[in-house]
Amino acid sequence: MLPKRVGFLLFVAISSLQAAHAASITSKRIVPEGSGLSRGTLFITIDGRERAVAKYVWDAWLIADRRALLYAGSDGAGGYENEGRSLWRYDTSSGQRRKLMAEEFMIDDVREARSRSGQTAFVVTMSDGGLGAPHIAVVHPQRGQVWRKTIARVAGIRNGRLAVAVLRQQDITASSQDSRLRPVRMLYFDLDKLLGKPVLRLGSK
Repeated sequence: MLPKRVGFLLFVAISSLQAAHAASITSKRIVPEGSGLSRGTLFITIDGRERAVAKYVWDAWLIADRRALLYAGSDGAGGYENEGRSLWRYDTSSGQRRKLMAEEFMIDDVREARSRSGQTAFVVTMSDGGLGAPHIAVVHPQRGQVWRKTIARVAGIRNGRLAVAVLRQQDITASSQDSRLRPVRMLYFDLDKLLGKPVLRLGSK
């Protein structure tokens, strides 16, 4: 028979593992507001039960081993024809939502990246409907947006470094493929240093 203390610790460990498993998101979906619309209500499924997370959502990305997700909301920072979007984080353990970013651009994708020290960074790719240019932001998982670069695209993320291709505004048209455009210059950033920057005020440029 196990000593009482060892048995109790084992019970706590098993309970924690079960709780972590139960808090995993098994699926997500966005129900459009109406015919022809891309945004809608975000639903997630946990333990076979579906729940609504937020309205007016454009897209969502699972993070933290499916124990949390990010989603692009409609309350951004203006922009061309008010297309700016926000980035929110939802944690399954607490059920709390937190606004991490408000931008004047549309959010196209979010990637989880690791810095050399092991920190997590969210690399956000964006675009605008006016010029049609790509833009980049880096978001700290808890503090919020710490960096942005306009008229640039992500060239790669490797060994805790972010490679950025800077483009010329005059080379971009609404119908151009930015991935084929030759960059003016390449810039390289250490994710640890970017994550250590002060948080940008929501909606600031």
